[in-house]
Amino acid sequence: MVNEFHNLELLCVPPQLVPPYGNPENQGCILPGAVPGSTVVDGEAYLYAQLQYSYSHLWRNVGIIIAFWAFFGLMTLFGFERKLEPSKAGTVDIYKRGKERKPSDEEAQRENIIQHERKEISQAGMQRFAQSGLISWERVGYAIDANGKQKFLLTDISGYVKPGRMTALMGGITPYGRLTIESGAGKTTLLNCLAQRATGVVTGQILIDGGPLPKSFQRCTGYVQQVDVHEPTSTVREALQFSALLRRPNTISVKEKYAYVEEIIKLLELEDVDEAIVGTDGAGLSSERRKRLTIAVELASKPELLIFLDEPTSGIAVVREC
Repeated sequence: MVNEFHNLELLCVPPQLVPPYGNPENQGCILPGAVPGSTVVDGEAYLYAQLQYSYSHLWRNVGIIIAFWAFFGLMTLFGFERKLEPSKAGTVDIYKRGKERKPSDEEAQRENIIQHERKEISQAGMQRFAQSGLISWERVGYAIDANGKQKFLLTDISGYVKPGRMTALMGGITPYGRLTIESGAGKTTLLNCLAQRATGVVTGQILIDGGPLPKSFQRCTGYVQQVDVHEPTSTVREALQFSALLRRPNTISVKEKYAYVEEIIKLLELEDVDEAIVGTDGAGLSSERRKRLTIAVELASKPELLIFLDEPTSGIAVVREC
């Protein structure tokens, strides 16, 4: 207001002008700050008479604003110094409204619903994996385009995976003749080639029971990548149910898909956070639970052949009884 009324002249007109007729020398203005014998009121005089504000107060208020800015800036710096890092402070689980705690009778009811199906589903899964074929690869190579030339990242890689077995892929770079387990050996690149997710040129042969890969190979396999990518606004159960509904055949009933999801939740020990929102780092699932959810999403699709896992134990704490 001080800026707006500074050097501003207010013209006094009826009904503020008394009397409304005659010469200006004989008229008066009833506005605050008016001078007798004048039909013009100075803006600063009006503001001071009405609200006791003067132009000098402008610089006083600017100083107050600067003082507030400095005060809150120092408080912000102090708060950031006192705030713990997410890794030290932990994460906060966020639940849907009304889903913070589950009554014990609800858990028992849900357990009774899926109990009779759990054993059949587990047995069917074991039989399916037992019937899966032997996956082998011979002289696999991988090349990318680098400045118009082919650069090979993998050459002459051979191996196999037996059905129903867990196979670990380990590797390391060898600087100066010493083997060190570090990044850069090509483990992820090889998994991308075997999972048919590589974008470059793949050479060699990848076979199932000695035959070529079917066109539905990607649909029959699961791939747990290093990066945990999830919809932050969904819950754990919703993410698993979405994966089961989207990736499993329509011939399987929704009830059976949801029952298998409950089995996966229990298998991955996610019962405590099954209704928690995935969220983001620091305001959602911890890195360990997020990695468990990534594995669970692939298991919920129930792949027929095998599951590729790229560093699945990163951030997962495993406790075993001795």
